[in-house]
Amino acid sequence: MERLDEVMGRVLRALGDALAGSPADRDLQGVFEREVQQAAGVRSVRLRELPARYNARLVTPTRTSQSIVLGVPSADPRMQAILETSFDLATPPEDAQVEVLAAAAQLGGLVLESSRGRISGIARPPDGVAPLIGSSSVMQMLRGRVERVAATDFTVLIEGSSDR
Repeated sequence: MERLDEVMGRVLRALGDALAGSPADRDLQGVFEREVQQAAGVRSVRLRELPARYNARLVTPTRTSQSIVLGVPSADPRMQAILETSFDLATPPEDAQVEVLAAAAQLGGLVLESSRGRISGIARPPDGVAPLIGSSSVMQMLRGRVERVAATDFTVLIEGSSDR
């Protein structure tokens, strides 16, 4: 395996290229996951955030012969960021791969912060995502449900009138 600085240099260059490219193609998280997967030679990599209240169910770092879950730094105390990685059954992780993943987990925090900054900035995301507006008990209940579902891989359609 290549040296850590060379591997992470490739990941950083790919992220820089994504930033310099078309705004419509700036999927920093996707670029990060693909580059880390290739650099570490693993089956899959997923960078994600979970509400911090789920911390009791997830203890990081977690390492098995088939996967590693590493904590990722986050500036949002309401969220817990993690880097999930899986390996092929026949090839358990080597120390060099774990070293690359540990460095990538640190970089992952910056990727998430950069992505969050773009979403909360002036420009609206292309899919029409917008903050929920309102402070009624119904809106508070909806926010709670959205947070719970957001931590899953389920697709959800929210319907209803907007006159409440």
